[in-house]
Amino acid sequence: MFNVFEQLFAPGRKHTDDEKKRLELSRVDVDDGDPGRGPIDLSSGKVVVRVPHQAAEEPHSASDNPAPAPAPAPAPAPAPAPAPAPAPAPAPAPAPAPAPAPAPAPAPAPAPAPAPDETPPAT
Repeated sequence: MFNVFEQLFAPGRKHTDDEKKRLELSRVDVDDGDPGRGPIDLSSGKVVVRVPHQAAEEPHSASDNPAPAPAPAPAPAPAPAPAPAPAPAPAPAPAPAPAPAPAPAPAPAPAPAPAPDETPPAT
């Protein structure tokens, strides 16, 4: 059935297999016409959920209930309606985002150096 390695490395496997077989063979309700499997089919992963049958209420005769039912208590006076809650104050409008700062002007380019044979311009 199991070899030595499975017994060493998976000791709970035998219990799992035994429990799986037990659940497959167990019957929950004898008179429900179940084909032999329980409400949980472990091999297919399906679950059968059955709603319990509600018995139709039978009218009670006087002989079934000799004591009369006590009279219902009078209903309490209705409580005054609560005052309506004040309307929440409107949320303030979000502040406008500040305008982006203008980009700084580029620095003036330095004057080109005069050529060696030229004289500098007079300023």
